[in-house]
Amino acid sequence: MPTCQIESCTNESNRTMGKSRITEALKEEKLELSVRSKVTKIKICKEHYRRIKKHIKKKDKIERLRWGI
Repeated sequence: MPTCQIESCTNESNRTMGKSRITEALKEEKLELSVRSKVTKIKICKEHYRRIKKHIKKKDKIERLRWGI
């Protein structure tokens, strides 16, 4: 099973997310990717998925409120 592609994490990855979608969340959480190439999908473990998902959910909620949806 592949490992998480977040730097200094050796857990098994069980989720993938688009790199463009999670870059802002990674900066806010002060996390870095161990992959530097032109990869579009990032493999992440359950723990990091939860942390990133919280940021994405918060960002999407603000965006929906801005558009009045």
